[in-house]
Amino acid sequence: MAYNDLREWIAALERAGELKRVKTEVDPVLEIAEITDRVSKGRDKKGHPGGPALLFENPKGSNIPVLINQFGSERRMRMALEVDSLDEVADRIRHFMDVKSPQGILDKIKMLPMLAEMGKFFPKTVSSGPCKEVIRKDNFDLNHLPILKCWPQDAGRFITLPCVVTRDPKTGKRNVGMYRMQVYDGQSAGMHWQRQKIGAEHYREMLRRASANQDQNTHPSQTQGRMGYPRDNSSVDVMARTSGGSVLPEGGLPTGKMEVAVAIGTDPALTFSAIVPAPPDVEEYLIAGFLRQSPVELVKCETVDLEVPAASEIVLEGYVNLDELRTEGPFGDHTGFYSLPDLYPVCGAYFPAVDETDDSGTGGRQPSYRRRIPQFNDRFYPKVLPGAGAQGDECHLVAWTGDVH
Repeated sequence: MAYNDLREWIAALERAGELKRVKTEVDPVLEIAEITDRVSKGRDKKGHPGGPALLFENPKGSNIPVLINQFGSERRMRMALEVDSLDEVADRIRHFMDVKSPQGILDKIKMLPMLAEMGKFFPKTVSSGPCKEVIRKDNFDLNHLPILKCWPQDAGRFITLPCVVTRDPKTGKRNVGMYRMQVYDGQSAGMHWQRQKIGAEHYREMLRRASANQDQNTHPSQTQGRMGYPRDNSSVDVMARTSGGSVLPEGGLPTGKMEVAVAIGTDPALTFSAIVPAPPDVEEYLIAGFLRQSPVELVKCETVDLEVPAASEIVLEGYVNLDELRTEGPFGDHTGFYSLPDLYPVCGAYFPAVDETDDSGTGGRQPSYRRRIPQFNDRFYPKVLPGAGAQGDECHLVAWTGDVH
């Protein structure tokens, strides 16, 4: 039976003896990450690595609990996906990805049971959900959320496990990705989508369209972008082709906004769906439904044209200014080193829906929590590489480096 939300997952962890509650006040700045780092490197009485999941019930400066290390052991990974072995998920995924267009009437008849089964997993939109129980229209401040600073030389506090929802400007298809977000102030955060990410491609396409529209409607004398650089279509194209915001072109950027929504505190299948290397035509909400064997319920956002999981604990609605870049980083990354500061787009968060529990992940080189998701993707990648048009039969994610071979 699927976990309908993060709270059901927490309850299951507690029943299985896989969760420890921390009632003492603990600071989200460095202290929570330090405790989690020690716990995740420990072993239980039977010698199993990873330590328990931790629920910090009283984070300093916030009344929202923090769940961390939820996927820090192989047992919890299997619990999250409700399987006895991660290979079971791989077999299911292979069956799912092997669906081909029918070549004749017999093929169509044979596919009917499979299509009927797949139809059960498509997301469905509902009128409301838990994420809309409390909506803060006024006096919203990101600093009220228990967002972690994980390592001493991190540039600030980072949202580390967000499901970032964007829409393809060309096709209208939704994408759910996981991109860390550095909190700059109470209303804005960096959007660290690297150039290969789908969210970055949506941003690039918005740049191209905005530049083309402004070239048609702007007098030649009006050449200043928001950041003060002269606007130039060719330099915008270079910007669009080189990265999702980490390279500043010599020319300026066109004005405009790209809508985004951020879901925090989702059930395990949704969290995994945001990180899996899915083929471009397969929506992450469908993958989540497939993994949990139950459709994901979605609600429409209040202020942007996007849909988010109805059972999310926290939802942020906002936009990325196309012509605004800001330095993001450094950040203690999973490689065991700090990733360097660079320029990335800025997301203005202005209209959140808040339920209760935040879930987070720490960066940095760790022997347990950061190894489990690569172990999952080790099973997943070989099943989707052919569907994504890639060449190769095998791959291996090196847990210490984050590299794919």
